[in-house]
Amino acid sequence: MPGKRTAAFAQPRSPSRSGLRGYRPSVRRVVALSVVVAGVVIATVTAALATPPGKPGLIAFSSNRDGLPGIYTMRSDGSDIRRVTQTGAHSEGGPAWSPDGKRIAFVSEAPPPEPAPQYVTFAIYVVNADGTGLDRVTPIPSGALSKPSWSPDGQKIAYSTGVDGEATVHVINVDGTGDATLTKPSLSGEGPAWSPNGRLIAFSALPGRAPWQTCVMRSDGSHRRCFRHRGWQEYQPSWSPDGKEIVVSSTTPKGRGGAMLLMRADGSHRVNLTKRLGFGSRPSFSPDGRKLLFGCSDKSGESICVAGLRSGRASHLTSGGFDYDPDWQREPVSGRR
Repeated sequence: MPGKRTAAFAQPRSPSRSGLRGYRPSVRRVVALSVVVAGVVIATVTAALATPPGKPGLIAFSSNRDGLPGIYTMRSDGSDIRRVTQTGAHSEGGPAWSPDGKRIAFVSEAPPPEPAPQYVTFAIYVVNADGTGLDRVTPIPSGALSKPSWSPDGQKIAYSTGVDGEATVHVINVDGTGDATLTKPSLSGEGPAWSPNGRLIAFSALPGRAPWQTCVMRSDGSHRRCFRHRGWQEYQPSWSPDGKEIVVSSTTPKGRGGAMLLMRADGSHRVNLTKRLGFGSRPSFSPDGRKLLFGCSDKSGESICVAGLRSGRASHLTSGGFDYDPDWQREPVSGRR
């Protein structure tokens, strides 16, 4: 995110009150960004529905509804909300379901040493969906910045980190071994997202003095391409289930308003999704590719919203609190749905 590097999973602020800012867990903000769809989007979106790989299961999200922030799950209709984590951390978020739907990776602030620079104690953790089996993946201090992303085979996790200065994208084995840095600090890579076929990783970057851009590279860090879009600032990429499209949060060149943008995987054919879907942040596809899940704001607080890509109708799944960072599980063979 622009400016000082901060953890990118905290609570969102209303789009009417926020420009594009870094994420600061201590003050609990996230950018709530506007989102539009034009009538011509239907043909573009249809490509994302060609090969749906799974049915939507539970939704994981971050919330402070019980006081301290934590990871929660709910059914796809917003019912049966349950708290998963009980770490006692003062900042926690960015849940990401494992490909088999059994575990959740997330970012949490470990008990800090004294004295400790701000944000260095954030690390990636993995927990079973029922809250058991908590394991730390990245070392402390690691300064984990953003929501983690699983490799499609469930063996590795991509994440970004940075304490002072620039951020870098990493890939690490789920058991904590083999941590590899894929980008240089000068690129300021953040928010990696693994493609469904495992060959590519999309991420946000700030190359030189250019605006924040969406970039794609091979999963080993090679063959990087960045897509610049008329000065728009783009963040938090997420892949469609078939790997043909990417949706990102964005702001206008002058930092006014914002959008969720849908584009092809090569950066072409951008479509602004705002007029039909309203304001939102951190958009991601449902496992069947038919809906978008995102954070939204209203007078009651920060909520989780869902919208059909064909219908354009958006609805609130939660309300009256501070709920953010949603992620949709691919329905497992058995268990709670």
